[in-house]
Amino acid sequence: MQNCTRITLPLGANHLLFPRFGARALAVIPVVLLFLLPAASTSFAGSATWKAAPGTGDWNTATNWMPATVPNSPTDTATFATSSITGLSLSSLIQVNSIVFNAGASAFTITDNAFAFTISGVGITNNSTATQTFMVGVNGTGGFGTLTFSNSATAVAEAQSPAT
Repeated sequence: MQNCTRITLPLGANHLLFPRFGARALAVIPVVLLFLLPAASTSFAGSATWKAAPGTGDWNTATNWMPATVPNSPTDTATFATSSITGLSLSSLIQVNSIVFNAGASAFTITDNAFAFTISGVGITNNSTATQTFMVGVNGTGGFGTLTFSNSATAVAEAQSPAT
């Protein structure tokens, strides 16, 4: 074996790494991670409604949603009603099952300039009379966004008569 260095640890050397627990710690760590990792993934994504007065127009900011979580999984629904900020943009990859615009929702423009935006389940449903716009563009460095409908996802517009 050329260009190799062999390191030999003395018998019982695991006490240097795990002074008190030894190899038993190696069995405990995977069990602890087994319980912590699912909790971590569910705390960052979930179905949510865009706030009436969000702080920014960034889709990926949890505080813009109620509850404070970013809809970003194949089972999530992003819901929109009226809002003071109606121009949204993605700052990371997004995948949702569906997007629903409630009756009376504001007219939103959702822009993806550099990330993959995937709607992979039910699709987009517009229950409002406002036109909803999805834009895919190019960022300043030549990257471009994508809007993908997969599985059974579709875009459906349900016209409603304006209130008289």
